[in-house]
Amino acid sequence: MIKVQASIVINTTPENIFAAMIDTKRHREFVYNYVDQYDGPEFLSAGTYFHWHIRLYGLTLRVHSLVSAFDPPGQYQETIRINGFMKAILTKTMETDKDGTLLTWTWEYVPAFGILGKIVDRIIGGQGTARKGVEESLKMIKAVIELRKE
Repeated sequence: MIKVQASIVINTTPENIFAAMIDTKRHREFVYNYVDQYDGPEFLSAGTYFHWHIRLYGLTLRVHSLVSAFDPPGQYQETIRINGFMKAILTKTMETDKDGTLLTWTWEYVPAFGILGKIVDRIIGGQGTARKGVEESLKMIKAVIELRKE
């Protein structure tokens, strides 16, 4: 499993960040390369499935997500699958910090097997796509929340 992790401090409470992240209508505001959600609930909770699209390298890919852990307002986890490309676990953790909340996203993925998996591994691992996605998403959610003063 390949792991990418990044953190950012946001000037708000863990509750405000958690509320924004489980509101699927808001994902396009802060999920890097997010296109849309085509199935699933408006608000995420334990055990919910939701399906959405992401745009990578000129391709629009279908993403299947399951909320596999849910512990408000401190953490939630998605088990993510993109058929033929990869399986991943994305853990989002919120911890109180002297300047607000430390938000950490941890992305752990396993590429698909075979030649396609090797190509995906080079793209995501070698070119840093996963790292860029995590870091850009964190910057985006910080900007959205601090701009709105949530």
